[in-house]
Amino acid sequence: MKPIRLVYMVLLLIVAALGCQRKESDSESIRIMPSKVRGEELGRTLLHLAPNGKMAERLINEGADVNAQDSFGMTPLHTAVIANRRDVVEVLLACRADINAKNHRGQTPLFWAITKDRKDMAEWLITHGADVNSQDNYGITPLHSAAHAGSADLVGLLIAHGADVSIKDNEGRTPMDYAQDAGSTEIVELLRKREVKE
Repeated sequence: MKPIRLVYMVLLLIVAALGCQRKESDSESIRIMPSKVRGEELGRTLLHLAPNGKMAERLINEGADVNAQDSFGMTPLHTAVIANRRDVVEVLLACRADINAKNHRGQTPLFWAITKDRKDMAEWLITHGADVNSQDNYGITPLHSAAHAGSADLVGLLIAHGADVSIKDNEGRTPMDYAQDAGSTEIVELLRKREVKE
């Protein structure tokens, strides 16, 4: 085991233990750790790894940056969405985390909810301000991703919340092109109905 990995794991254990038993003398240690400690080679803070809302709130109260980015540009909100930790997502947004923060590929947390096929999480993010028409560095929107994955439920959700079916990626392809490539007649029909309305 690499020395930095061992140190990081020990710090995580300390923070987890402090979450169970808090002493006043622990406050200074916790206050320093969230923003200073970086995990392994990924550059993640402890807040990126918060296992639940209570721990996330504690780390934030002690100074953790809710919009800190790891080496891939992922924020704690991205990682909470990927891990499907709704309670952590709620705490982060209550503490003004950027719901439309982009990683180095230009992907927002909503992209990850779509990629992981998490309709409930995607809907929750959308109702709290996530941009359904956000484009990543390749011009891909969440609707392109949902169409490519063949998820009619997610396509329907995005369309119901105003996703633009005519946006083209950097290669000039629309969500319809992605749906046709995926062979999803159901999604093609959903997109066609939306095009008629526009």
